[in-house]
Amino acid sequence: MKQLRRRQLSRRAMDAVLFVRTKSVNLETSLREERRLVEAELRDIDTETVEVVSAIALDETSPQEEVEL
Repeated sequence: MKQLRRRQLSRRAMDAVLFVRTKSVNLETSLREERRLVEAELRDIDTETVEVVSAIALDETSPQEEVEL
């Protein structure tokens, strides 16, 4: 009876460990995917910033008459 009880507890412990490990792996995968999305978003922001800065620089180098047209 004690051995059966011990086995049941052992299996529960293994299930708990495997569940936590699965959650950990899933979390790592989620974080990896999120990191890619954040990096892509930052690249988009950088691209937009470069375009705005380029437009401002172009505007500053153009004669005022051309800008008003």
